[in-house]
Amino acid sequence: MIDALELYVESASLDPAATFFWICDFCVRQAADDDSTAPDVVRSGEMIREIGHTVLYLEGWSPSPPALTRSWILWELFNSADPGVTFGVAMTKREQARFLVALEEGTAASITDSIDAEASEATTPSHRAAILAAVEEPHLRINSTVGQLLRGWLAEKGRAAVRDGSCDMVSFHLPVAVAGLLGQQGQVFEARAILEQVVKERVDVLGLHDEGTLVAKEALAVFLHDQGELKDSIKLYRQVVKGQENRLEPTNPDLLSAQTNLAVMLREQGELERARDLLEDVLEARKESLGLNHVDTLDSMMSLATLMGEQGGYSDGGEARMLLEDTVNGYELVFGARHQRTLNAELRLGLAMRENGDLDEAADLLEVVFESSKVELGPAHAHTLTAQLSLASLLALQGRRDESVEALFETVCTTRRETLGMLHDQTLAATSQHAAFLLASGRLDDACVMYERVVHGREEALGEEHEVRLGTECEGSICMLRMNACVAAIHCPFRYMYQHWYMVHLA
Repeated sequence: MIDALELYVESASLDPAATFFWICDFCVRQAADDDSTAPDVVRSGEMIREIGHTVLYLEGWSPSPPALTRSWILWELFNSADPGVTFGVAMTKREQARFLVALEEGTAASITDSIDAEASEATTPSHRAAILAAVEEPHLRINSTVGQLLRGWLAEKGRAAVRDGSCDMVSFHLPVAVAGLLGQQGQVFEARAILEQVVKERVDVLGLHDEGTLVAKEALAVFLHDQGELKDSIKLYRQVVKGQENRLEPTNPDLLSAQTNLAVMLREQGELERARDLLEDVLEARKESLGLNHVDTLDSMMSLATLMGEQGGYSDGGEARMLLEDTVNGYELVFGARHQRTLNAELRLGLAMRENGDLDEAADLLEVVFESSKVELGPAHAHTLTAQLSLASLLALQGRRDESVEALFETVCTTRRETLGMLHDQTLAATSQHAAFLLASGRLDDACVMYERVVHGREEALGEEHEVRLGTECEGSICMLRMNACVAAIHCPFRYMYQHWYMVHLA
């Protein structure tokens, strides 16, 4: 530790004679196991903010630093995220070398994946309990705050490596990894500039059609897509696909994956015919090279059936419906009836039946999917919750207003709120559908409270003027409720609200 701290003092240009360290291991009352722990927790947070400079000593990068499993360290890092606190990391020369390798390989950012305040350890169990009790929703706030703090540090270290020229834009993956970290931190323009520089240098050195150049272009295209710049990302991805077509066989897995990704982008931009052409080509190539029941072939069938459904619906006996049913049968043959892929395909089929008006048949299938998912994946699994919400919405659409249906909505809302947080998109979606159920049931006051919760959640998460904000349907419902002018809303909102969230979250 001493060697690491000396290196930190030197790298941070601090005066060794005027620099002092308060080391938590020497000061926290590890043996205390009584009510005195809670004041210690509060005071330690105050001290961190008063000192104004935190240094995390890290060692061990595989699979993650042991320090990040300790309750007290997570608490100290949580408080170090305060804007008035300077944060840094101390490592020995050996650990610094390991860190640079992990950063270049893109694995360094995975250290944040292991952060789990509720599963953290403390020498005395009551200390962990006191730390968790000090924060509302600790499993969300501590995990996300500490993760954001460490990702910021990783991005800064990566930025420094790129700026000082210690990485080769052509030969190394570090610039791409750094761009990803910067993008996560909201440094979009800087991230894009780095990726564009990588592409330029690889074109100059390796040539326009070299595999390394195409990989760099693909990374930039994916980044632009994630930022919502569909037009530019599609233009770049077309170049990637064309380059792959020039150098690879028509059935090459890399080419087929690139064509599938381009089809996804085209679909998002509304170019459904072109996307369908690509997906049909990919499906035929995979049938030829892999066989009908290969998982990649079945995945292609699923993608194509979904797109065809968007184009013309899932009429009984129609091509899209039949393809979706074939996909379900294929997954069941390859993986079994209760595998997640099979259940996901059955969920899609159930929604297709609902869309086609086959409500009873859809309800039977969705109930099977929900119950199977609960057993195989667990009641809190994302797929289980999606199936549960889909079933509840369908039952409500059939006119069911009993307590068992409301219990389905309540369970989804509660679980998503506990696991994802109140402001998460999926939590707000479930809350919106629950509100529509209450409104259709005539429980106006309860519905109004929930609609307001959704609107305020959207405002807090995205801002009042954000174009993807929940929108006027919730605010309109609130106004109608307040004015007692909601006779029409009582009868019709559920179908509209269900379709709205179905498109956003399940399309």
